[in-house]
Amino acid sequence: MADMTAKQLVAYLGLEPLEGEGGFYRRVFLDTQTIGTAGLGPFAKPQLPLSSTIYYLVTPESFSALHKLAGSEIWTWIAGDPLDQFLLFTDGNIEQRVVGLGGGAMPVSVVPGGCWQGTRLTRDSTFGYALCSTVMSPAYDASDFVLADERLYALFPSAATLIERFIAHDYQ
Repeated sequence: MADMTAKQLVAYLGLEPLEGEGGFYRRVFLDTQTIGTAGLGPFAKPQLPLSSTIYYLVTPESFSALHKLAGSEIWTWIAGDPLDQFLLFTDGNIEQRVVGLGGGAMPVSVVPGGCWQGTRLTRDSTFGYALCSTVMSPAYDASDFVLADERLYALFPSAATLIERFIAHDYQ
């Protein structure tokens, strides 16, 4: 995969643009078993598939804009450039991670449910993409997705510069 371009990977893996959030994706697994969501968090539906997995591709132009999900999301880096991941926790803490291999990066990142997250290529991109997979349990459901908007600046004023870099100006 290292010799493929982002455009070639999109075609090879059958990826589609992810409206709202950005990036390109394809669901590769949706569990047939379901789980009740009562007591697990603020899920919109009382039952969801147990888990889901997607391929997710980030490019310089199309990144994972700041959003939050009701459930935890596990990112696994597969190929390409490392990613800057920015997390805003409900307790006000701010965390920056690098997802990838080498140079202090880690190939797996677990984002807790209810945490604002944004992910994009590091500024020193070589390949022009990063290919990851993400797993959610319970499975991803669009009704549990919230895209950040300008109101986030008031909630996290000390993170204004980072919010600006990760907010979805182009996708709204």
